[in-house]
Amino acid sequence: MEFVLKDRTLRGEDQLRWLLLALPLYFFIVTAWMIRPLSHSNIALTYVVPLTFVTGLLFFQVSRGELVAMLRRVRVELALALLMALLSILSVINSSEPFKILRVLYPSALPILLFFHLVALRAISPETVERLPRVFLVIGIVFTGVPFLLTFASSGFHDYFLHIGYRFKALFENANQFSVMVAVLIPLITCELAISEKRVSRWIWAGFLILFLYLLARSGSKTALFITLGYLWLFYIIVHWRFHSFLKNLFLISALGVVMICLGIYGIPLATAIDPILGAKIEAVFSDGAQNYATIESRALLWSEAWLQGTEHWLIGTGAGESIQRTSHAHNLVLDYFRGIGIFGAFAIVLLCARILWRAAEKAVIVSVARTASRSDMRIFACYASAAVYVLCNQLSNSFGPATIAALWVIYLPAVLSEPGPIGAVMSRRPRALKSLVG
Repeated sequence: MEFVLKDRTLRGEDQLRWLLLALPLYFFIVTAWMIRPLSHSNIALTYVVPLTFVTGLLFFQVSRGELVAMLRRVRVELALALLMALLSILSVINSSEPFKILRVLYPSALPILLFFHLVALRAISPETVERLPRVFLVIGIVFTGVPFLLTFASSGFHDYFLHIGYRFKALFENANQFSVMVAVLIPLITCELAISEKRVSRWIWAGFLILFLYLLARSGSKTALFITLGYLWLFYIIVHWRFHSFLKNLFLISALGVVMICLGIYGIPLATAIDPILGAKIEAVFSDGAQNYATIESRALLWSEAWLQGTEHWLIGTGAGESIQRTSHAHNLVLDYFRGIGIFGAFAIVLLCARILWRAAEKAVIVSVARTASRSDMRIFACYASAAVYVLCNQLSNSFGPATIAALWVIYLPAVLSEPGPIGAVMSRRPRALKSLVG
């Protein structure tokens, strides 16, 4: 028995290994979009699903050289994740709710478990690992689009899929979680739009892009919306530049400039047309100033309290995942880790975020100045862009919460492992212009 996966043929035991490794991973991606239906007493099934990644170790027939090469690519990220996992366990000393360490322990352990699973799967089928972000994208489209269509089918679905008023949340516990997941998908959709060769495909992806930008606005997260729009503009220009003519790119930049001007003039009326509450909130930011906006005022109180708790227990923190002002997190990633697991946890999360943002920026420069860039390169760049959007959105949003953390690692790690060679080899093949930029 054999079957072909792109240009690679899997035979006999490899077919069984592929099924046992790929199916738990696909199941995990599905559960990442079904948090609320699978949760019970605030304990989501996704806490348990990553344990299936241990199956990767049962079939870990990977040479030492290959394992070391893959480990070198993400050694910084995994070391920081391991440090934060250990610090979260240590913080139980001061914790009044020890079980809540899962809020930090789970996001920290996930990349380590996922790495070994992906390396084992990559030994059988590199194409499967490379495709995982697109699998995540397709499943995200399904589990976002279907609930959205159901809201038109019956008003009875409104209470289930809407958070507060106009705020759409799909199958998540709240709209903020949904907004982060949608923001992560938009660079992936934009990449497929830019590199599509067929006109029909471009129209389809353009439709998905418009839909998801609308849903992002309907989620009510102004942070995710503004970050995504700004990042999207830069990202699309870079990707489009690699695959289209000079005149098309000149038209694109001009059109985007006109769109941005129109949004500046008619943005508030457009937001009001989507929902009056949304328009009023955005108008309040510009009329009263962000510092006087009700959301910012409430978060400022959380940040002040988080800083106070962190400075009182600066070494090992007050306890990972501890509630603050009856809220599960302080709406600030660094402050959450500082108050929860101490000063070393704060340094670790800052370095992790900086590492992810640096990879995205570096890849942007590489694909911009390189003589040629393949579609695979563009998709890897899209994954790094999505990871960067996730990091930026979480500075004021979900604080790497368990409900959304899969969006980061299921997109970021496959991209790193799918680079065409060891990082050192990739760096040595940089164009001269890039070498002069980065030294």
